[in-house]
Amino acid sequence: MAQPGDTFVLILILIIIGYFLLRKWLPMTFTEWLFQSSQPKKENVKGKVPSLLKKNGYEVMNGKQKVPMTITLDDQTYESRLYVDYIAKKEDDWYLVFVERIRKPLKRYGPGLRDMFLTYYLLYKPSGIIYVTKEQQLHVIKFEISAQELQKQTKQYWAYLVFFLLGLIVALLSR
Repeated sequence: MAQPGDTFVLILILIIIGYFLLRKWLPMTFTEWLFQSSQPKKENVKGKVPSLLKKNGYEVMNGKQKVPMTITLDDQTYESRLYVDYIAKKEDDWYLVFVERIRKPLKRYGPGLRDMFLTYYLLYKPSGIIYVTKEQQLHVIKFEISAQELQKQTKQYWAYLVFFLLGLIVALLSR
């Protein structure tokens, strides 16, 4: 017997299932929406680096971004943050821009680049990361990560289903 509100809950569940089934065909990902919803901050996008980016065909969408985070280790809580110098766009591709710092030079080898930029790549999912040197050179860094899944023992649920159906057939035939 249906209760009041059952239809609403059923429709809500169907919408959620539909979203998860159709999300790869939706026109915009969450990251694209996040970048699109952020409006340019005119006072932060002036200077040598934004001019250099514009000269190379990029449009600076945002200046200094700070992403605060809380990290918990056992029962101890730590506060931290990540910084992005600029967010730029070229055609439909989004890029994070980092300016070279004297205390943090670019490590031009695999593990160094990974340690320096992978966190940002995984957080924002940009098309690439642009690193601007003191000599006003742009270096585009891109990550290609093969899909990995945690390996765990999977139970053979289909076997349970087969034996359940066989038992059901035997029960029906024995009547």
